[in-house]
Amino acid sequence: MLQRAVRLSGILKHVGCHTFLHCFTTHLLESGVDIRTVQESIGHKDVKTTMIYTHVMQKPGIDIRSPLDEG
Repeated sequence: MLQRAVRLSGILKHVGCHTFLHCFTTHLLESGVDIRTVQESIGHKDVKTTMIYTHVMQKPGIDIRSPLDEG
């Protein structure tokens, strides 16, 4: 069913269920979720494994705000 949906969408790259984990993790990091929180939520034992996802981020740190920006 997944492969049929991929084919119908016109995506030419290989897509598997693990692809969704990569997408989810990258989106969490791009939206500013703390890397330790992401690490725990996806079950990585070592933060270095989670840090691999930072190299594909399109908007690294875009939502990080300084406390000085408040007020």
